[in-house]
Amino acid sequence: MFRFCPSSDGVIGVTSLNYTNDVGCYYMGGAVCSSVSVSDVEGTEELPEQKKENKVNGVLWGYAERKLSDKVYLLLQASGLLYKDAECKNYFGIGSLAELGKKIEAGAFVGYATFSTEYEVASELTCKIQLRKNLYVQPALHYVHNGHFSGMAGLFRMGWSI
Repeated sequence: MFRFCPSSDGVIGVTSLNYTNDVGCYYMGGAVCSSVSVSDVEGTEELPEQKKENKVNGVLWGYAERKLSDKVYLLLQASGLLYKDAECKNYFGIGSLAELGKKIEAGAFVGYATFSTEYEVASELTCKIQLRKNLYVQPALHYVHNGHFSGMAGLFRMGWSI
């Protein structure tokens, strides 16, 4: 069911600036959202009878891909929330991508997020293999570490374009 009810669901506005040249692409932007609060990260569920209060939230973000050589790229990401009650305060990430031939790309990425009560480091190793012009597979290995958990997970992506 589709509905439009800004007074209870909130309103979001997103804007971004993009710039591309021969050695990279750069993106920055922001978003403002007026919405109800989301359950906290520990999984406390909001009960229907609880009074919901709309708050205005904001975030600034940036992303850059910089060409280091013909086949190697550097990736940078950062974001920060603009309100004091945010559960996730900010995020920073760095990674690289390498073309290993016409049909294979390999990448590594590490991200660091600070939350109101702790931090989290997440990393990914991945390899994208182009099987056909419009079909690829991308296995990945993730490692996540925070104050409550350390562990690995495997992921298998598959993409198909029409």
